[in-house]
Amino acid sequence: MLACLFVAPPVSADVNIWYEISTDSASADGVDSVSQGASGQPLIITVERRVTEYALTISCKANVTEDDALIGYAIDLIAPTSSLVSSVEDDFIYLSPFGMYLPPSFGTGPGEIISGAAEFDLTGHFGEMTLFSFILRINGEVLNDIDIYSGIGDFLWGTTANMGIEIQFADSDLLDGEVDGGVSSTPSIIIQPLGGSVDDCNILAKRIEDEIADDPSLDCNTNGILDECDIDEGTSTDCDGNNVPDECDLAADPALDCNTNGVLDSCDIQDETSIDCNENGVPDECDLAAADSLDCNENDIPDECDIAAGTSADCNGNGVPDSCDIATEASLDCNANGVPDTCDLAEGTSEDCNGNALPDECEITIGSVTDCNANGVPDECDIADGTSLDADGNGVPDECVSPGSQDQPEDTTSTRVFNREELRSFLMLLFNLPGEGRPPISGAPLYLFDVFGIPMSAAMLVMETISLPARMLMFTFTYFVMDAILP
Repeated sequence: MLACLFVAPPVSADVNIWYEISTDSASADGVDSVSQGASGQPLIITVERRVTEYALTISCKANVTEDDALIGYAIDLIAPTSSLVSSVEDDFIYLSPFGMYLPPSFGTGPGEIISGAAEFDLTGHFGEMTLFSFILRINGEVLNDIDIYSGIGDFLWGTTANMGIEIQFADSDLLDGEVDGGVSSTPSIIIQPLGGSVDDCNILAKRIEDEIADDPSLDCNTNGILDECDIDEGTSTDCDGNNVPDECDLAADPALDCNTNGVLDSCDIQDETSIDCNENGVPDECDLAAADSLDCNENDIPDECDIAAGTSADCNGNGVPDSCDIATEASLDCNANGVPDTCDLAEGTSEDCNGNALPDECEITIGSVTDCNANGVPDECDIADGTSLDADGNGVPDECVSPGSQDQPEDTTSTRVFNREELRSFLMLLFNLPGEGRPPISGAPLYLFDVFGIPMSAAMLVMETISLPARMLMFTFTYFVMDAILP
């Protein structure tokens, strides 16, 4: 078996293009040095750092192989970052022996300086040649590098062989001459200030003084340095990007730093140093400190955010977490399930068959209603809805009465200090429990209205400091103990 190994040749351009500066321009006043352009190399011009105007004559040179004899081209010059450079039609001259040309258009940067410099000749040319020359005008002091790129204009490059052609400007990537448009990857011409690029703020102290004298607002912190220089050099921060040092923003309006940490509130929020859960532009800690937001559960999060995030429930929609409503007894939670009774009833979690706004299970527990058949429904409701019968109409379901017996009302002539109804009513008063239709206390000695020597009214005030679920448990325990031991 025979195998053939193919090795790709190095990538090379069919046409190499570069720029050269004229001898007169290279020695012009203000031009410090020149690194002349050549095939594969950019033209580098170093100028003195001073306010002046330069008029530099530049030639566009090309080297074309014989196999790719050139019959047409189009070239752009682009300065994307500087508005100091320009050229005009009077400064542009075609020097090649080509037959006809299309006049280019001109503009000032940032952008295209020369656009669509195009010439065409059917006879074809090869070797080293000058395509055109132009005057590059630089207006003002060069502080930073001015990079000028070359590009292919809106005109297809042509050769006598009518084949695809690759163009290279200086040391950039190759461009396809059969494709409209395209810009070199590296600069073809570089104009640099003597000593390298500098920051405006470090040029001349006198100029800075003059600028501040003309407009004192340019130095808001009065440190003798332009605010833009303070920001550029990091002497001052500008976290909100408004080109004003933060210390000046804060001095003008201290309210912009509600937590007094020396940082604009907007930046605290942006950097997540502070949270703004309700998105009102104010750090949460300031909302809480000013009581613009409440934090009833003391978790350092505004209640409205707890509710919005689902961290706290607000079943009654009053803007207060249910846990706080219950803790302050703004809402009752008699069954101690962490949900206000009103919501239990609204959601059907609890029943309220007698319509007194108290869950049935709570009334049964505290004894304000009876449930003799232990089905979790007040007897009065069992009778009302027909679940239980009450043939004799005494309010006691018939199934709770033994066969052959007769329902009898409780013996009110008993020698007990309290009958059960009075005991229940007394304890409900003592423990300050809700309930409707509590029977009155009658026939009890006055000393029983003291609780361990404490007047009844005082005892009730003490009970108000205890949560409702705890009072309900105390009631149940006390009721059964007292019912068992009282005569």
